[in-house]
Amino acid sequence: MKKLLIASIIGAGFVASSAHADTANLTVNASVIGKCKITTAPPTATVTIDPSVVGPYTATSTFAYQCTKSFTPTTFTAGGGSNFAGGSNQLKDASANLLKYTVTMPAAAAGNGFGAAAAISAIISVSVATVDGQAAPASATYTDTVLITVAP
Repeated sequence: MKKLLIASIIGAGFVASSAHADTANLTVNASVIGKCKITTAPPTATVTIDPSVVGPYTATSTFAYQCTKSFTPTTFTAGGGSNFAGGSNQLKDASANLLKYTVTMPAAAAGNGFGAAAAISAIISVSVATVDGQAAPASATYTDTVLITVAP
């Protein structure tokens, strides 16, 4: 009986030792893309023109954006607007009078990431030249809509 028990234990050892675990390494990579998003659209920039005063007549508007941490957008651009003609942005009133203006975009700053407090404020400047403001017919409101883009 002792010999049978010893043989059983030795045999079980051979069976147990013949089943081996195997291992392999898993390589994990991540790629973080450089991306920017406008998080707060700019409110209306209203230029008040007093033609009796020498301009330029200006207004500002602020927008907020976020970018991947340490990623700087290549450009901020302002589109031509709804009344773009002859290479100029133009405001239009209800009587179809046009008033030329320029949009100056801010310099880009490196992003802080997409965390809760990571938004960066940027100021857009809108300007009407003296000659255009002084020649414009009086109107309650001249309007245009311009697309603002933050490009990676």
